[in-house]
Amino acid sequence: MGILTTAIANAYGFAQRFSSLTGIAYGPCLALCMTLAIPVSSHSFSDLVGKIYPIFGILGVVIIGALFIKFVTGIITKPR
Repeated sequence: MGILTTAIANAYGFAQRFSSLTGIAYGPCLALCMTLAIPVSSHSFSDLVGKIYPIFGILGVVIIGALFIKFVTGIITKPR
């Protein structure tokens, strides 16, 4: 039951945010999100972790690099 309630809460939150970003009504947005989640749910947890975690790691490194570049350029171009 814990997994089910967590999945319901996550689907609600994701659909709400996606709806507000795209301007699509909440109902169709929720149906779209659930439909797109079906193929993902057919994979085992270890497969998903093995594929998704490295992607998040790479994205994290990219974000840290972008923040560092932004910080350095902010220092260089800062008026004195």
